[in-house]
Amino acid sequence: MQNSKVKKVKAFPIPAKMTVGASPESVSGQILKLNARGFLIEANVPAWKTGDKFTVQFQLPVLNNVLTETCVVVKMYTSTGSQVVEGHFQSITPGGEGHIMRFLASIPKAEG
Repeated sequence: MQNSKVKKVKAFPIPAKMTVGASPESVSGQILKLNARGFLIEANVPAWKTGDKFTVQFQLPVLNNVLTETCVVVKMYTSTGSQVVEGHFQSITPGGEGHIMRFLASIPKAEG
């Protein structure tokens, strides 16, 4: 049996791009938390508000699945120099949900 090196990869943050409507301009951000329903993303978004719809694109670490999903702004958290958007997937594709669930299952739980 060969010894293989295990490379530890941080699960978060995950780089992401968000676009509103048909706009060619995207906003870059960092996904801080993710589940099958939605995510928290830190990004400087110009005047977004609850109910705004947008598209998010990101690549899951290690699994390398690229997801592009339609989302809605649920809540905005703003503090000095930081903006966090809580976004929920509108109708996530079954494949996208499967990729997220496999990714989350692969993250080791903290022993406590």
